[in-house]
Amino acid sequence: MIFLVIFLMVFVFWYYAEKRSLSLSVRLASGLASMAFIGFAIAAVSNVGPSYERNYHKADMRQMEQIFTNGDTQVVLRALHTYNGITATGSTYSAASEMYHVLNEAEKH
Repeated sequence: MIFLVIFLMVFVFWYYAEKRSLSLSVRLASGLASMAFIGFAIAAVSNVGPSYERNYHKADMRQMEQIFTNGDTQVVLRALHTYNGITATGSTYSAASEMYHVLNEAEKH
């Protein structure tokens, strides 16, 4: 949240500096700061998808370990088979999501 506030403040200051025609150094510094914050924002947004996928994989591994220690190896094999079948199409996110559903469905029974 603080990042968003700082970003907005820098952006507003850059706009103010350009509108009021402040000195060249102030406009240049505020423009560069604004571009840097835009770069950080783009990098942060681009990491959202991989973080969800990473969390799905972590949760899947924990569930598979728990189910495997309970002795239900067929559920783990079915989940891995589902994962491998979907990753053949190239989508590891949907494969991890579907494996998560298979493991959760097995825990309910």
